[in-house]
Amino acid sequence: AALAMRGAQLAGAQALTLGLLTTPQLHHIVRMSNGAAGCAAVGSRWGLPEWASEAGYYEMLAGAYAELVGVGERGAPAAVASPLDVDCACGIGAPAVERLAAALTAKLGAGAPALRVVNAPGSGELNTGCGAEHVQKAREPPRGLESVQAMVAGRAASLDGDADRIVFHYFTHAGGWALLDGDKIAALVAGFLREQLRSALRGHT
Repeated sequence: AALAMRGAQLAGAQALTLGLLTTPQLHHIVRMSNGAAGCAAVGSRWGLPEWASEAGYYEMLAGAYAELVGVGERGAPAAVASPLDVDCACGIGAPAVERLAAALTAKLGAGAPALRVVNAPGSGELNTGCGAEHVQKAREPPRGLESVQAMVAGRAASLDGDADRIVFHYFTHAGGWALLDGDKIAALVAGFLREQLRSALRGHT
């Protein structure tokens, strides 16, 4: 890290040490920092300057979730949200999930969803038998969530090692395992839109 910073400085760039972050957090801080520096051409939608930090990342997400469930900072308490088991692939996403859970609790109190971390750093090899890529490609639940009994929350999310990919999965009432594959859904939507465009343009070319 020190060598990378030195190289950036020699190239005339400003280098900052932000510590260990997930990839989405790094992108978020860069975007918000650029906005705070005067690049907010899109207006207030860019975000608040104080969001340009790891703490700001959690504040933004927790605030957005509170608005989504209809609760502002001074709103009525939310109904208790369903819990979620989060497979963190033994990566940096684990401490981020724990801090996000704390931010959600600060916003919503007892109404915040309980996020249980599974496969935290130190519990195994990164992305081995766990994580979003393993779950999607192997079409099987990650280690630690292999059964109805192990998946305490009844539903789960799997991140990859740097937490920039996520898939959701659960066990059905019949005991079968089901994967909500975003890639497949996106491909089906793209195919549908293509057919709609072809139909709309037919006879106009």
